Amino acid sequence: MNVFTLLRGKFGRNVGSTLLTQALTWTMAMGVTFFLPGYLGEKNLGVLTLAAGFAGTLSVFVNFGTSTVLVREIARTPERVGELVRAALILRLTLGLLVLSLGAGVTFLLGYADNVRLVIIIALISSVAGHITEPFQSALRGLEEFPKQNAAVLAEKIVFSACTVGLVYVKAPLWSFVAVYLFGTAISAAFAWRKLLPFLQAKKEIAIGPPPMSRYAECRNLAVAGLPFLSSMVFVSIYGDGSSALLMSKLSTLEAIGWFGLAKRFAGAAQMVPVAVAGAMLPILTRLYHSGDRDGYAQMVRSMICVLLACLVPLSLVLIVFPEILLHLLHYPEGFAGSVPVLRLTGCVLVLWFAQQAVGTALVAAGKQAIFGKVTAVAALLAFPVCGVCIWAGERFMRNGAFGAMAADAILEIFLLSCYTRVLLPELTSPKSSGPATRSSRSELTEAI
Repeated sequence: MNVFTLLRGKFGRNVGSTLLTQALTWTMAMGVTFFLPGYLGEKNLGVLTLAAGFAGTLSVFVNFGTSTVLVREIARTPERVGELVRAALILRLTLGLLVLSLGAGVTFLLGYADNVRLVIIIALISSVAGHITEPFQSALRGLEEFPKQNAAVLAEKIVFSACTVGLVYVKAPLWSFVAVYLFGTAISAAFAWRKLLPFLQAKKEIAIGPPPMSRYAECRNLAVAGLPFLSSMVFVSIYGDGSSALLMSKLSTLEAIGWFGLAKRFAGAAQMVPVAVAGAMLPILTRLYHSGDRDGYAQMVRSMICVLLACLVPLSLVLIVFPEILLHLLHYPEGFAGSVPVLRLTGCVLVLWFAQQAVGTALVAAGKQAIFGKVTAVAALLAFPVCGVCIWAGERFMRNGAFGAMAADAILEIFLLSCYTRVLLPELTSPKSSGPATRSSRSELTEAI
């Protein structure tokens, strides 16, 4: 099976629609990036980055690692889509209320200024709301209805981008650029629910098998299955934005946080490609692996890596070779000149992010996500000291704490990728085909208990 065979059929349609959606959202994100940093300046952009890091770190406990579990389990047993979505909504709503209460108290303990605290709390509310409504989109991905899921994403991005540009033109206050996420989330959730509803009704009519579990048991099993992914999400939020922004607020400057935030914006735009490809691959790889077709699974993984590498090269080259030209074309103020070395390093780190997305997706499909908990537990312990030392060194020797934060990101990504690759390689180098799996899907979901 080569790349061209891979891109035919339903998978090709899913990847094509996802890439088209990502291309459109990338265009809109770049439009926002064109207007927003120049209007806010590096200090206010630093406040937004700090708020995003704070909210992102806490709100992962609302998701609780269950998004990937939903996609995988619905791909295995689509007739259970209703009970799985219901369990996810109940679990996330409960956790969301706890996270909001905790986050509001922490902002006072950290002693932030009133204007910074307001932005952080609004960002936390927006992030929690997004995680609570996200199961609708996860269900559509598990059903391999990517065009419908992509339509919901596109609706959200259109609303957010248009509102953000409008806020720039009316010179709106800083907090409004965070509050606009709530409006976009509501639009996306309504759209995804409308697209998912026919599938919920159809699956309910044809549902067979053992009677459904109690709601408590559903939520408990879903939470337990999500624990390996939760540890990974907590780590990513801590070292990716959480610890970096928090430590820079103490060891560096708001300007440096703004430079770091700008680099993350460009990196986020580039990461739309691996997210699109890997998201479409997960149901396919899951079905191949658990049906016993290990040769097909291995070939699919290799093809996915080839596609991602082909997409990576031009994106990395732009950030490594032409960062000054990029900033000039976007008409950013001179205060963003300090982001040039950070952007160059970001272009190099993209290689690690793309590779980890592919390897991680292959591991999830094979049901080997337990490695996430072990490896990220170690990495999470290293995150604060590594980030702290690198940020201090960047500020001490380069007057650029953002460069140190990105260097710490690279060090930790290399550690993660090395550990994940060691687990995946045996599946790719010596695949064996076996008969179809005979275990029930419900036992697969609860086997981690």
